[in-house]
Amino acid sequence: MSAFGGNAFNIARADRGISVQTVGDNSAFLTLIPTSAYADYEDSMLQLAFDGSFGAQNASGLPEDANFTFTDIFAIRNEGQDSIAVTLSEYYNAVDWDTNFPRAYYTYERLGTTNDRMGAGEFTGDVSNDGAVLSPGDELFVHFEFVGREEDSRRTDTDEPNTVSVYAEAVNTDG
Repeated sequence: MSAFGGNAFNIARADRGISVQTVGDNSAFLTLIPTSAYADYEDSMLQLAFDGSFGAQNASGLPEDANFTFTDIFAIRNEGQDSIAVTLSEYYNAVDWDTNFPRAYYTYERLGTTNDRMGAGEFTGDVSNDGAVLSPGDELFVHFEFVGREEDSRRTDTDEPNTVSVYAEAVNTDG
């Protein structure tokens, strides 16, 4: 009498090859594209600067007690096969946008020199509620509003983040 069932197995192993390529931000599945004088690639990674450190900038920073809106800073493009939701984070190890300096928002088309300060939505660090969904091949544009004067009492955090991380996760678009 056999103690094992027919046609069943408990453990199996099949070795297969894998090919992985590390690429820069300009050709990754989540592509980050500089679209202004305030964004550029350094060692194939997107960098942001509002301090005059990029050659196309004619100033060395933002004055105190002033408000500035910068549109079309960089684009995020979905080069993957699934729809994704994206948000920004000011941390490497967590997904959160605690700061209001700058306020970050997005549009699905370039704003250019318009006065649009609302866009299609605001980045809050909440990928499921920010509403920034990209189908494969789609892109959005990121904008920043720096509020340096006491225009709005809700905006109490005036320390700019040292890091801007882009976080994305696949979303179910089947309904």
